[in-house]
Amino acid sequence: DALVLSPPEDAEGEALWEAGAIARAQRAEREEPRAAGAAAGSEAEGLAVGVVTSVEAGGVGDRVALDFTSLLRQGEGALVGSSAKLLALVHGETIEGELVPARPFCGNAGP
Repeated sequence: DALVLSPPEDAEGEALWEAGAIARAQRAEREEPRAAGAAAGSEAEGLAVGVVTSVEAGGVGDRVALDFTSLLRQGEGALVGSSAKLLALVHGETIEGELVPARPFCGNAGP
């Protein structure tokens, strides 16, 4: 989940940012016990830099498929977006669904 806010320009904007900070703190308090249990025996993951070696026009579409040369683990994927605006993690297809098997070498973004 994410909350995207414009920079505060007046008292109303500052109040909105304060409300967002309070909501974030409350959520962190609720998730802390769950995260502590999940973190037992696991290492913190970091971000790694990748290099784009080529770009090809693919036409217009609603979805993007990302195929990787190595298998992804749960929690891994690709950050997609603009560092000036917003980055979103496109999670790899590492979890098996009812209708499709896990495909840990790719990720899909779209509606």
